Amino acid sequence: MKRVFKVLGIVLISFVLVMILGGTKVKAANYDVFHLVTTNPGEDASTTIGINYHTYKTGSHIEYTLASDTKFTNAKMVTPTEELWSIKGETNADANDTFYKKERYVCRATLTNLTPCTKYKYRLVNGEDVSNSYFFTTAGLTNDWSFVALADCQYGKNKVSHNMIRTMQEIANNPALVVCSGDMADYGGREEEVTWFLDNPVMQDFIFASAPGDHEYWARDLSGSKLFTTPVVYNHTFNNPKNGSEDMLNSNFYFYYNNVLFVMIDTDDSDTVQSTRMTKEVAWFKNTIKALEGTYQYLVVLGHKSIYSAYSNDSRVFTKIRPQWYPVFDECGVDLVISGHDHMYSRTYKLYDNKVIDNKGENRYKGTYYLDLGSSGDKTRELEQAILEDGLHVDGPDIKKLGWTLAAHVEVSEENLVVTVYNQYKNVVDTFKILPKRNPTALSVDGFNQQELFDDAKITIDSFSTKTGSLSFADGAMLKYVKHIKVASDDIVCLDTKVNYNANDYSYKMENMSKVKYEILFTLNDNTVIKKEFNCDYWGSCDVKLKVTDKMSLSWNAGISNLSDYSWKIYVDDALIKTLKSSDLMLAGLNLSNKYLVGEHQIKIELLYGDKVEDTYVINHDGAGTLTLSKESVSLKVGESVNLDYDFEYDDLVKIKVADPNIVSYDDGVITALAKGSTEIIFTVKDTDIVCKCTVEVGAGGGCKGTAASDLIALFSLFAIAFFTRRKH
Repeated sequence: MKRVFKVLGIVLISFVLVMILGGTKVKAANYDVFHLVTTNPGEDASTTIGINYHTYKTGSHIEYTLASDTKFTNAKMVTPTEELWSIKGETNADANDTFYKKERYVCRATLTNLTPCTKYKYRLVNGEDVSNSYFFTTAGLTNDWSFVALADCQYGKNKVSHNMIRTMQEIANNPALVVCSGDMADYGGREEEVTWFLDNPVMQDFIFASAPGDHEYWARDLSGSKLFTTPVVYNHTFNNPKNGSEDMLNSNFYFYYNNVLFVMIDTDDSDTVQSTRMTKEVAWFKNTIKALEGTYQYLVVLGHKSIYSAYSNDSRVFTKIRPQWYPVFDECGVDLVISGHDHMYSRTYKLYDNKVIDNKGENRYKGTYYLDLGSSGDKTRELEQAILEDGLHVDGPDIKKLGWTLAAHVEVSEENLVVTVYNQYKNVVDTFKILPKRNPTALSVDGFNQQELFDDAKITIDSFSTKTGSLSFADGAMLKYVKHIKVASDDIVCLDTKVNYNANDYSYKMENMSKVKYEILFTLNDNTVIKKEFNCDYWGSCDVKLKVTDKMSLSWNAGISNLSDYSWKIYVDDALIKTLKSSDLMLAGLNLSNKYLVGEHQIKIELLYGDKVEDTYVINHDGAGTLTLSKESVSLKVGESVNLDYDFEYDDLVKIKVADPNIVSYDDGVITALAKGSTEIIFTVKDTDIVCKCTVEVGAGGGCKGTAASDLIALFSLFAIAFFTRRKH
């Protein structure tokens, strides 16, 4: 027993050593090495993405590749810029906080020349330290996509905001873009606050864009006094486009995602809204939007403080912020403004010139909706009902009394924006629709390959009775450049749909399918229309099914109008095997001789309309090699066994027979000699003339075989028992 324990101990120690020394050299993701990782949009999020992270070790790099490249085999490497930084020297904020105490490298990189509408992943590497994988999907759709909007997550430690994000990911089917109107942390100058929000796995799967809130500007000293209001921490946490107002680069910016132009404005802390910084920002906004007119369909603005606040305590919103901004929003045709700050939910009607307007006449092309999301965290205030009675606001819920956390799902199409606000229980709190002021924009079709699209398209029919089928794309990569598809046969329309590019589904249902010839019209993102003539393959899956089990079976299904005019002809090696007509066309099948199992054969099916060949389908069947045995003859003695293997591709068609089962048996590839004599084991392929034989000669048994051997073993056992029993006594 001691020996057993010793062996088990050695095995256990060896296992531990293997795990420590013999495993992979790459360490697990370590937030002490890489943290505060953010994936931000570039100015054009279809080709450019910004990455920002903090690390205490110099010399790191970024590896990025397609999301499907599971092992980063084809990854590209980017070396970021490194800035050695801490708050120390810029402020005396909380000397115990790590932003103050720990100097670190702030690393920034911008990935460029990315492929539109493509899912990527990246990781951070420094020697043996490797981060988790982060994912993002570039823009590139013209319509039918969505994003999620948040406000005032603020208390990340209790995970309320992260749970809300997970809920919205389920509702929105994992959106590629999440935006936030600020106050992601309670005190931006405390690193643990920022870490609570950003260093969470839920933040690793999308592009994140934010406007800074006043709490991003705050830090406190040990006594709790507020010390500074500056974007220094925010600007070292996010790598946003540097295209904003000169005094607010990185905290004020714009970017395109599909047909929406997003603008993040920096409303700063309330103490400084009277500064010239905001005056310059307002002028920048006006000039920039005018210059970009025609490059987008919708204009969405995010700013922390609500222009039409429902919170009376911050009077500077009414006296300073609203008067500066709403006339410019009117002039520039802003569609939607998303904000927070108040921690109470409010939403306006469509406003223009500080008044409610409808969608009739010229009003159709002007006016803005203002949405204050309240809180995507757990900090809420009671609703000030008096403010909502100003005639500008829609009646809304009191989220503090109800205990609600909120976020918005914004669905984008060429026809409208549909904004739906949800609480943490997936209940709809509010929904409204915004009609576009502008025509759809023509996005780039650079990279489009017409032949690849045509080759990828296949039309199939479900059945003759339903006249339904589908247009499907095996790969679907070129659909990102297509916004509309129409399929018709003469004057019969079978499919007329917008393209909702989805990486998991490239199939569209068709109706009224009763013809052979179809025309597919593709409308590209730039409104170019291309067409493909298509002769439909009338074999349900677009493949003739050649199945070999107990027989060689050829089958397909078809749905063709006016059956009496069509026929099938089936050839094997150019020899006509059979002609099928009439109702045989609905579900066609044919059993072929198994003689075609061996060798190479060409199977051809012709679809004829009268005497005219409408379509042809060919299968080059590479048949099995001939049946072979591992032995052609065997000599055994009674009681002996030997393996006998055979090789044939279609195992279930092989029949095995022993000519004289009294002489030998054959079971599971083993011949066993039973009695003296001669016989054959015969292998045949069902319904063919393929035969292989193995001759077996069995001689008399010798040595300790059969029953004699058993008797000797029993006798030896008795002697052994007697011997050891005598020794014991």
